[in-house]
Amino acid sequence: MALGVVVVIVAACETAPKIVSGSGAAYPYSPQEFRVHSLSRFVGDSADGFTGVELWIEFLDGEGQTARGVGHVQAQLTISGRPGVVASLNLDDRSANAAAWDPPLRMYRMKIEIKPPVPATPPPTARVTTTWSPSTGGRVTVNSTVGTR
Repeated sequence: MALGVVVVIVAACETAPKIVSGSGAAYPYSPQEFRVHSLSRFVGDSADGFTGVELWIEFLDGEGQTARGVGHVQAQLTISGRPGVVASLNLDDRSANAAAWDPPLRMYRMKIEIKPPVPATPPPTARVTTTWSPSTGGRVTVNSTVGTR
């Protein structure tokens, strides 16, 4: 009986682990990397041209599983013969984060409007430079190409 009481007292005195912001050990399922998913594509009526690009941003934790993101994402879209278009998403804003999050796909959708529309023929492609600035500091940049699918 005395042994059981000692065990309970020792367990009750155990200190909680110290949580350090941005630490992989403290937050093992926080985003460690991100990518522009292959679902990204031009959107709009192809007969009248494409009016935008839909980027699908995926965050991955340390085990390679999808995760919710924090921080700031900025995308610069370049279509040949046109000036670049820039869009951003503040994932630290809870309402913006919730609005951009797609639960079934477990990714963020970022819509970039293109004015005037891009002609459908020949099928356009765009170079996209996407930068993620996590809340804990640093910056990660990914270059990708988006087509019409």
